[in-house]
Amino acid sequence: MGSLLRQGYCFKFLVGLTLSLFVTPAKASSSSAAEREYGRLRPIFHRLEHTAKPPLRDKWEQTIRGFETLAKKFPESPQAPRALFSAARLWRSLHAWSGVGRDLDYSLAAYDRLVGRYPKNSLADDALIAQAEILQSKRAEYTGARQKLKAVVERYGSGDQVHLAREMLGDLPGAKKVRKPEAKVQSKKFRVILDPGHGGHDAGALGDRKLQEKDVVLAIAQELATLLRSAGIEVLLTRERDTFVSLDQRASFANRHQGDLLISIHANAHENRNVGGVETYYLDVSNRRYKGRLRHAMRNQKKAINDLNYILSDLSTKADTRASLILAQQVQGKLVPALRSAGGKIRDLGTKAAVFQILIDTQMPSVLAEVAFVSNPHEGRFLRSGMGQKRVASALYEAVLAYRKKMASVQQKSLAVLSEKR
Repeated sequence: MGSLLRQGYCFKFLVGLTLSLFVTPAKASSSSAAEREYGRLRPIFHRLEHTAKPPLRDKWEQTIRGFETLAKKFPESPQAPRALFSAARLWRSLHAWSGVGRDLDYSLAAYDRLVGRYPKNSLADDALIAQAEILQSKRAEYTGARQKLKAVVERYGSGDQVHLAREMLGDLPGAKKVRKPEAKVQSKKFRVILDPGHGGHDAGALGDRKLQEKDVVLAIAQELATLLRSAGIEVLLTRERDTFVSLDQRASFANRHQGDLLISIHANAHENRNVGGVETYYLDVSNRRYKGRLRHAMRNQKKAINDLNYILSDLSTKADTRASLILAQQVQGKLVPALRSAGGKIRDLGTKAAVFQILIDTQMPSVLAEVAFVSNPHEGRFLRSGMGQKRVASALYEAVLAYRKKMASVQQKSLAVLSEKR
């Protein structure tokens, strides 16, 4: 009897071992395949979100389908919820260009799938916040936005988005406002808003040896903040640590704190590792791409009336883009020589007009600086080093001081001209 039991146990053990040899490698293979596919799509996602040119819709939809197929084919992989989140973000970014209402519908649906299938995933509360932003700012559907925000508070009370959810709930129409005691009026300091790109699950551009854009730009922003504060300038960061902050949240933060200028700090990437350089973007409402967005919104005003009102109101706040251009020129003019002095032939890619959401949404002179390419081996090593980060921060610091001095001179000349006319 004992021998039979032992034989039965040995048989079960061998069967289990045999199955494990087949099942475990299969799971590992699926996970590796999902990771490879996500790694292939991620750089395309990054380029599309950062494009300064009107997008080819087919390219966007092809990339979105790639993410959605990944989530469907490998639902148990860690990349599945990330793929759904990326698809939702691309639909939302595409709408910023197209003004087509169904793009937002698809975005909301992708976020819904993420929350429904992966309610315990760390991206679930981010998805609910994103839905609330769309419903509130693009659709004026305040009841729906309130439901999404309450879900964040009730289900994810210990998450990193709960404080933002409560703040957004308080800002919704009909919310009870807590009256704060009136503060003494003080003269406003010169205030700079620094926007380190990406963060949290959004690594941004990737370089060698796991170099991530999100880490580089945060380190530069923190170093720059220290330099500016030492000069008596008030500084606020859209993110202080490695957390994800949406573009809407970044712009809302900057506008709420009424910055005198905003610098959005990014690093670039390209499939060709030899490509490198520095470029700075600013918004020019006179360029044809911006006008094209306005015309498109007017043609589709029944479906995109909120976009139309938004763009029209934005035109009034961005009527004079001279300050943004001056800021971009100062940033580019300081960054290029600073990087060249560190060795290497850093290309000056120039200042360029662009229609990035962070530039459109902020009600102040704003630029987006691509400080170098993390994908370029030489520039990547430079950005990884503490010395390199400090050098970039120092160049941006000098740019802010030069901009402030230049704008003071421009204002004085304008006042002098007005005085003469009177």
